[in-house]
This record gives sequence, structure tokens and C-alpha cells, in this order.
Amino acid sequence: MSRYDPINLALVPPPASVQVLSFDATYAAWLASFTAIAATYNVTYNVGTLRSDPMGWMMSAAAYREMLKRGEINDAIKAVLLPTALGGDLDQVCADFNIVRRVLVPADPTTSPPTAAVMELDADLRARRALAPEALSSAGPPGAYHFFAMQASADVRDVGVYGPEQAFVQPGHVVLVVQSVSGPGGVPPTATLQAVASLLCAWEAPDIAGYVPPTPAQLDANTLRPDTDHVIVRAVAPTYYNVSGVLTLPPGPNGASVLAAATAAIQAYCAAQNIVNGEVTLSSLIAAGRMLNADGTSPALDFVLTSPLANVVPGPLGTPVCTGVVLTPQVSNG
Repeated sequence: MSRYDPINLALVPPPASVQVLSFDATYAAWLASFTAIAATYNVTYNVGTLRSDPMGWMMSAAAYREMLKRGEINDAIKAVLLPTALGGDLDQVCADFNIVRRVLVPADPTTSPPTAAVMELDADLRARRALAPEALSSAGPPGAYHFFAMQASADVRDVGVYGPEQAFVQPGHVVLVVQSVSGPGGVPPTATLQAVASLLCAWEAPDIAGYVPPTPAQLDANTLRPDTDHVIVRAVAPTYYNVSGVLTLPPGPNGASVLAAATAAIQAYCAAQNIVNGEVTLSSLIAAGRMLNADGTSPALDFVLTSPLANVVPGPLGTPVCTGVVLTPQVSNG
């Protein structure tokens, strides 16, 4: 693992301080404690499982209240952790790096009823906060360029950052490949590219007609990149593909739901790979279509992929873009 390998925060396990809640276990602990206390007074308590016992009612109520309190403690712990904080709690976690949730569409109080603002999603805000420590370096690491490019515009979905370790990048150069949220196929509009190029004082922006590099005065005022870096901002190049195949279903009434679930699983995988330098592999598409469980079982009997016929590998300047998923159901006779 290199210095800058972004992790999937959704896969970070919960801390040990977050307890697994079980009413049965909590009630059993109350029952065992009360039974032990009663025994010290030579009282045998053996009716804790009877629904008619008033002491059982009290212990059930106490166990339930303890469950609620432990749940509140769990929620309080999650509220201060980046992988699990939500809403206003996430805003507070991001504030320590001076990162504020973006307003994507401003509120409109003139409508009836007033239209609320459309705010940045938790997942996008969390991703920017995870990148924030990279921006503290003055040496121009990939994570810092990624962070500042994401900061430049809310329309930036992903960024590929490449240095001379790539054969197509000259020594002293840094190439930023920008993917857009709104542009067709992820190709960013001029305004998005201009925002990134301006923030990083890019020397070149081949996809912006008439781009003018920064003046020396602008470079002196810039603090977002080392002065020795020759920054080039480029638009991502989409590679379009479609997914089709034959899904063999078991006989019975659940065929439609299995087909829908397989389609959704493939769409989710394709969406996850729709990033700069993403790669769609045939084995992963087949696994998604089969919806394989950890034990190797699957609700589908078989899945034969008919398109694509090879891995989709757009390369470091591109992104794979799925244009559709069409699965043909086939019910097994066996």
C-alpha cells in the first residue's frame, strides 16, 4: 500500500466501544444478578421466566431502558467518527479541517411552498474530509492535488493524478484528469475544468479553448502547489460499454425478484467502477450477476455474460461508462 491509497470507509469495522445490543442477553444479565442477590438473603428466585411475575416485568423494563441507554452511547460514539458520522454530526467532524458542506442548489424562498436548498450528500462530504490531511503537505503529493481539485468545484466527481512515474508524463509535470458529475459520460464542461485549472494555476489545459496560463504574479500568490510543478488539467475520456447476458433462474414465483436483484447488483458494480482509471472485469460482472454469497450459494442457477466480451480498461486518462444492463431470464427445467 502506497502513501496515498484511499480506503473504502464503508468497510472500516466499528470500534470495540460500539456494543452489539441484545435484549435477551441484557435481560439474562439482570435475571442472573437479581437471582444472585436474592440467594444472599436465602431467597430462591426461580420464576423469572413466568410472564405473570411482577419482578420479571420490572427487570424487563429495566433491561429495555438499559438497551436504550447503550444505544444512545453507541450513537454518540459513531457521531464523532468519520466513517459513521451523519448529517450535522458529520458537519462537525469536517469543521476541524475547515471543510463546509456545499450548497448544490440554493434555497428559493419565493416559491410556494419555499424550496429548500439541495445540499452536498454525506458520502461526498465524507470523501472530501478523508482527503483533507493530504492538503497539509507542501510537497505536492497526489492526495493534495486530488483534494484541491475536489474543492475547486462541486461538479468534480473524481480526479486522476499522475506524475513522471507514468510514461506519458514528463519530468516535473503533473497531469490531473477530471471527471464531472454533470457532463455526459463524465466529461467535464469548460466551467468545471476552468475552476480546477484556476485554483491550481495550471500551466496547460488542452481541453479549454484559448486557455491562458497564469502570470508570474498569480503564481506568487498561489499556495496550492509547489512552484516547480508544471500542472496540466485534462478532461476524462469515457469508454462506453453495455452489459447483457442470460440469467438462469430456478423454477418458482421468485424469478422476477432474482432478475431485478441481479440487474441492480451489476449496476452497482458498474457505478463503483465509473471513476478515473476504473476497470470493469468480466469475472466481477459474472460474480455480480450471480450474486454469490460468502458460502458460494446463489439465488441464480447460472449467468452467461454476452457483453462485454473483454475487460473494459480505459486507462489512466479514461473512465468506463455503462450505457445499460439487459439480462434475459431463462427458467431452468430441472
